[in-house]
Amino acid sequence: MRLNRTAFRLTTLVALVALHGAAQAASPAPRPSFDCARAGSEVERAICADPRLARADAELARVYRGSLTGLDAPAAAALRDEQRWFLQIRDAGYADAAAPEKAEELRSTLDYRSKYLGQIQAHPAPGLAGRWRNIAGEIEIRRDAKGRWDVQANAAHPLDGRWVCDAAGRDRGEADAASVHVDDDDSVLKLERAGATLQVTALNAKGERLTMPDYCGHNGSLEGTYFAMPPAKR
Repeated sequence: MRLNRTAFRLTTLVALVALHGAAQAASPAPRPSFDCARAGSEVERAICADPRLARADAELARVYRGSLTGLDAPAAAALRDEQRWFLQIRDAGYADAAAPEKAEELRSTLDYRSKYLGQIQAHPAPGLAGRWRNIAGEIEIRRDAKGRWDVQANAAHPLDGRWVCDAAGRDRGEADAASVHVDDDDSVLKLERAGATLQVTALNAKGERLTMPDYCGHNGSLEGTYFAMPPAKR
């Protein structure tokens, strides 16, 4: 009797494994966000050939669409511009990666971008205070004990860190606009709220646009559009 019971259990287990395998075989392969029949780049062909990459690409496209839907028109336009730069960075990073690491590097890039896009807040609280990010950098703005805006900003080229920016300063300003003098520098970071985003402009001591700030490496900049993020975990 014990032998028959054991045989029954083994038969049941084999049947379940077979059913699971059949279900997996019947499941359609993950599809990326684009038509693989028209894949024209090395990256697109790699995504189509790897189910994990296809799944990561599809998830990124889903999160990106959701982020666009929630933003106001100017913010959405800025995110589209940033996404175009991201695709250039994605392709360049894949081309530069060592052959054994290409797939994993690409998946990491796609997953990181999805996580970032998923954190964008479409309706942040009024004012400058908060944590703001874009593809290259982050700015954190807080009121200090004296009522001044305390600004900490950093950025790096998103492909290879060929330039790095690091700036900080404190200054008084309005609730939604301030010109903050950078520490140990005679330049200014002009901060302005624009809908759901923060706009950053670099100025020299005369109030003119500053294209080569001392707090950045060659060709680096903190200028641009930043999106609201949840507070950093401390």
